[in-house]
Amino acid sequence: MRRYIVLLLITGIVWAQTDYDKLVLKDGEEYLGEYLITNLEMVYFKTQNEVAPLMRHKREVQTLQLKDGTFVINNRPRSELTIEEKAIYDAKENGKKWFFYTPVAVISFGGSFILSTAAVAIVAIPFGENHKTNPYFMGAAFGLTGYGGFRAAARSYKLFSKSDKYKLDGINAKHIELYKETYSKELKRRKIINIIKFNGLVALTSAVVVAYAVHNFSLGGGSPNFSSVP
Repeated sequence: MRRYIVLLLITGIVWAQTDYDKLVLKDGEEYLGEYLITNLEMVYFKTQNEVAPLMRHKREVQTLQLKDGTFVINNRPRSELTIEEKAIYDAKENGKKWFFYTPVAVISFGGSFILSTAAVAIVAIPFGENHKTNPYFMGAAFGLTGYGGFRAAARSYKLFSKSDKYKLDGINAKHIELYKETYSKELKRRKIINIIKFNGLVALTSAVVVAYAVHNFSLGGGSPNFSSVP
């Protein structure tokens, strides 16, 4: 009877712990409680029986796991990760470079555009002065420019995809399919996120520049208004 009571108590403790998020620091300290927010580089975590939230820098955190099992931060060595965690970790690392895909594609398109413009100029020679109104010339011009843009995007994508390789070291043969499936799904998600991040950054920067220009310069045809410029 005593044995069953002890077993029930242990089970109760285990179940109680799953009702909390878990924060583990790199120095070995562990905390149960509620994850609040990550603000810039700081993690805010409300521990059990404490009113004030605990604040720790992200670089101090080993793992931050929610009560449903999801990892917010997982800085364990790769060798200690599960198959799915390794796949997600590798995809995350490989996905970082896709932040720079858009600028590289734009630069590549600029080069292709110059070449396409030169090609259009050569194509225009047989049409003489009437090239701007000739439908065949306009079709050729749009075709060359569009093809140049497509080639630029394709070249950039191929260049970035070259290093999107699986890291199968330490992966058992029977787990390779699970690894590949998880990796591919996560890498696709990371690509989209990082491309959107860069485009969002550009959009935000452009909005700030435009807002500054509108605020500090007169657009009514007069001379620039530098009254608010230090």
